[in-house]
Amino acid sequence: MRSSAQLRVAIHGMREIVEAHGPEAGDGVVDTIAARLEALVGERADLQRTGDTQFVVVCSTGSVAGAEKRLADRLCRSISEPVRVDDVKMSVTASVEIDSPRGATSDTSGIGVLAR
Repeated sequence: MRSSAQLRVAIHGMREIVEAHGPEAGDGVVDTIAARLEALVGERADLQRTGDTQFVVVCSTGSVAGAEKRLADRLCRSISEPVRVDDVKMSVTASVEIDSPRGATSDTSGIGVLAR
């Protein structure tokens, strides 16, 4: 049985980047993260930017228990990798809220993963 999950991704720490380095640097960080997320989900899921620092991933998770949480963990790890803009290394964090028919997940290793 295949199920569908919606993962709402929020990027944290952008205000500090914009205040310290300007809006162009902030745009560069978000653009880099968007490209990472697109590469990560590929054609297996739909990725949409829903706000300045928010994305939604809609994916078919199949019947494998925990698939949503594993994807959320991969999304958070990808986002937390430093981004270099104009030779300055910048870092942000992320939280992912999972909305799935199965529910499931808990916070792991300080990365915000929530279930509904």
